[in-house]
Amino acid sequence: MGFPDGAFVQAVNLTAPDGSHRKVAGMPKSAATAWRVIGPSAGGRGHPEKWRYFDHLGDEFLDIQFRVRENADYDPRTRAWFLESQASGKTVVSKVYVFSSLKKPGVTVSEQVHNLPDISVGVDLSLSDLAGRTAALRPGKGGVVAVIDGNGDVVAHPEPKKTVKLTANKDAIELVAATNIDDPLVRTAIRDSNASQQSHRSFNLSGKDYISYFRPAAKGSIVNWNIVSVAVMAGWITRPVVRLRRMADQITHLNFSEVEDFKTPFEEINRLQISMGHMKGALDTFLRFVPRDVVRELVQAGQAATIGGTKREVTLLFTDVEGFTTMTERMTPEEIMSQASEYFENLSFGIQSNRGTIDKFIGDAIMAIRNAPTEDAMHADNACRGALAAYHISEDLNGEFAAKSQSIMRTRFSLHTGDVLVGNVGARDRMQYTCLGSSVNLAARIEGLN
Repeated sequence: MGFPDGAFVQAVNLTAPDGSHRKVAGMPKSAATAWRVIGPSAGGRGHPEKWRYFDHLGDEFLDIQFRVRENADYDPRTRAWFLESQASGKTVVSKVYVFSSLKKPGVTVSEQVHNLPDISVGVDLSLSDLAGRTAALRPGKGGVVAVIDGNGDVVAHPEPKKTVKLTANKDAIELVAATNIDDPLVRTAIRDSNASQQSHRSFNLSGKDYISYFRPAAKGSIVNWNIVSVAVMAGWITRPVVRLRRMADQITHLNFSEVEDFKTPFEEINRLQISMGHMKGALDTFLRFVPRDVVRELVQAGQAATIGGTKREVTLLFTDVEGFTTMTERMTPEEIMSQASEYFENLSFGIQSNRGTIDKFIGDAIMAIRNAPTEDAMHADNACRGALAAYHISEDLNGEFAAKSQSIMRTRFSLHTGDVLVGNVGARDRMQYTCLGSSVNLAARIEGLN
């Protein structure tokens, strides 16, 4: 704490967070805390200074002689932490410097005392703990994390001794610039970053591929520090990319049940995964309206859908509910929607289980085709099996409807094999996959004969 008359009070904690003794120059090994008091100038004779020492219980060591000087060489009014807090009236964080007592880098945080603005209080914070954090955050074997201040000096590194050096005159200790640190990974990452002005980039060093990433230490912070991470371009990096590729392959094959989300420290990959998740949801919704096989062919071909078709022999299936119009006159719209949806859900399962493709729902009717869009050499046989399966499902379903006092939905079926034109019809911005021809008309008329 600094006063306007030059007085100064300092408390020194000599116990590290792990309980060990901090090695501070001039301090007795048995002391847990020390107090330094510098008085105001006394009649022009300078500022008297006194040190006092205490154990971990707070008891003063009376057997240790006070360190007393008549004229202290320390004046808080000439120090940056005092001057800057007085000038700004706000909390101030000093530039990183090397503490003369600890021989380690740190900062001083200072501000004016509330209601006593002529007095400033400061706290010295060692960056030793930050060095430990960089070691804990090492991105895999062979990687490194370092913290760089606004001047380009290294303030934290897994090996703290690499962050400080003797001055040119060898009479003091100063921070090491990131471009000169005894760590080729950090040096190369800083050099390439300065050249490219990119937040992340890859580089090769001694035959190994690395990726570096820069970001501010904290948004809105009053300190201008940056974190640099360098990692070997190995599994830690490639695994998320491989999983992203596998996710894309699964979506391409419309295999949504096996698509799993994952977490990665790379924001770009996380955003790409979110985008692919949205694409998966949109594609899944699209499949509710378009036959799955049609979508699969379009995705795997990598081509946009166009109007047109090809002539092919197919087997067509039409179903219809007998007396559906009369039945719905006795039901509410909600009841119609609920029972019809249950009916279509069950019959569709029987039709599709035998390689059938639902072309469309037409009111209470279903139109399905086989041998398109995917080829099926046994399309006629499979169509018969599908019709029988759908018939038995319909009979079982009617039993359930009757048990719930709901209307019976008797299904009529028709099958016909013939040549049709199968493909996309409609407008360029709104088309439908279906088949056209006299065989389609004949299949629909046969159903009406039942």
